[in-house]
Amino acid sequence: MITLALGQCVWGLAYRWNSLTGGDNGINLEHRPKFGIDLANEVTFFYVVFGFCAVSLLVLYTIVRSPFGRSLVGIREREPRMKILGYNTWLHKYLAFIIAGAFGGLSGVLWAHTAGIVSPENVVLTTSVDALLMAVLGGAGTLVGGIIGASVVLFIREYLSTLVHWWQYVLGGVYVAVILYLPGGLMSIPERVRQWRAAQVKPAAAPQ
Repeated sequence: MITLALGQCVWGLAYRWNSLTGGDNGINLEHRPKFGIDLANEVTFFYVVFGFCAVSLLVLYTIVRSPFGRSLVGIREREPRMKILGYNTWLHKYLAFIIAGAFGGLSGVLWAHTAGIVSPENVVLTTSVDALLMAVLGGAGTLVGGIIGASVVLFIREYLSTLVHWWQYVLGGVYVAVILYLPGGLMSIPERVRQWRAAQVKPAAAPQ
């Protein structure tokens, strides 16, 4: 409830603080900045964003595989035990929050220059819910899962919505099916397939 309340406070500030945010009209970004390359070109800007995405994944992969990342996994699974082992769990979680905020800020900057406008609609509750559902759909706790989940959601929202007017039901059905039958998200499909094959092989290999 506190998270929801803070989110609404941020939206209220963005909506009411006209001198800074432009209120309901938002902030229009007429031109993209120039750093020696023409970011106004959509193809060039696409490769710039793709490069940021690839570098971010590499950095996050390095962090996850580092001792710091493994300690975060331990804190997530059993925080009291990590405290007994001598880890400063508060500091670890604080640093993780800062790192997540930095990557979130980077994605926000890229999104703002992609859309060309920043408005209070970007900080409404549904935006946070969308990000959460994308992570759950792809596979929570995985790096690539978020990309897969976002790709599926955007495909349904941007492409399927041009074909049928009831695309929201399709998206809702996908969420329900994944939560019921794939609690680990779409990233858990290979493991589910391996388990199914192993279950099929065991009866065949059993002695008669």
